[in-house]
Amino acid sequence: VISIGLQVIANLGLLYSVEPSAGKDVCRSFWGILFEKHSEFNIGRSENSIASPALEDRESWEYVAREFLSEVRFDTVLGADRFNAVMQAIQSGDTSSWRGTTLVMK
Repeated sequence: VISIGLQVIANLGLLYSVEPSAGKDVCRSFWGILFEKHSEFNIGRSENSIASPALEDRESWEYVAREFLSEVRFDTVLGADRFNAVMQAIQSGDTSSWRGTTLVMK
């Protein structure tokens, strides 16, 4: 009975208040690990490849997201919508927003 009560408090109280920007926050926190994994996946890329560099970069970020999320297991802590936000943020490869620098267009 106590464990059920604690689980309800955790699910409704703590996890419900997680911001939708959790994906970018996680990327900011784990920037070094994500960048290191992305560099490892780019080592095997060939300059003579048929695929465009943008396509290869996008594929690399997809692999980074899969490997990183399988290691840290955010799916056991976050709800499905927040976990999906984290995965999409990593797959986007939007490194400028992860570092906290914003691009201003004039």
